[in-house]
Amino acid sequence: GLASFGGNFQRIIYHYLKERKKIEREEIPEKIEEFEKALVEIFGRGAKVIFDRILKELREEFSGVEGEGLKETVLKILAQKFEG
Repeated sequence: GLASFGGNFQRIIYHYLKERKKIEREEIPEKIEEFEKALVEIFGRGAKVIFDRILKELREEFSGVEGEGLKETVLKILAQKFEG
């Protein structure tokens, strides 16, 4: 997801999440709402571009998983992961 924006961008976001929101990188799928809120805090309406790119990559990696937004898509991926 974030890697497609470049390493520095990714490191900055992970640092922000860890220091300001107490979210570790590995916790993002389980704390997807907090992740979304943090990106909106940082980028405002521009966060939509990031969400769209992450969604595109998730849908490519986990073909057949569709959700209306980032949260729903991640929850479906997690459910699929634990089912199979």
